[in-house]
Amino acid sequence: MEKINSNISRLRLHDSHLEKITKVDNNLKIEFDWAFLSDYKEMNIKDGIVIGKSILEISGYNSELFEVEFKGSVGFENKASIQLPFADNITQNWDVILDNEINDVEKKVKISGFYNYENIPCWINWTFEYQGAELKWDSYVLHEDWKKEAIPE
Repeated sequence: MEKINSNISRLRLHDSHLEKITKVDNNLKIEFDWAFLSDYKEMNIKDGIVIGKSILEISGYNSELFEVEFKGSVGFENKASIQLPFADNITQNWDVILDNEINDVEKKVKISGFYNYENIPCWINWTFEYQGAELKWDSYVLHEDWKKEAIPE
């Protein structure tokens, strides 16, 4: 199993799917179907890799906020944003991740994407702070090879 535990901000999740979120005390395990790492300097790869199923393990998870916004939701544009409580099954209504931001210095994460709230298509922002993070995966392909339709197994 490959892993990194520094410079986690290299992780890009555009078009990824949340498969599972498990929270135990202040530890979190987030499973994605795939992701992009802008470099893999630990293996002297500068140009990025596409990784297969991956797990982001967070320690010291805190200050969580799940905020649903309705701007752009036809017929619901004036509906006020709402905050959702954490739920292990939140992934069932999260269609796709479209953006993520990770600040390694401040140890803050924001993951955003399309969400379905009570049959209303909308946008969700998940923000949290952490003390430590480790990204693990089993397979990857070079970004250059991925552009030629190679996929991690």
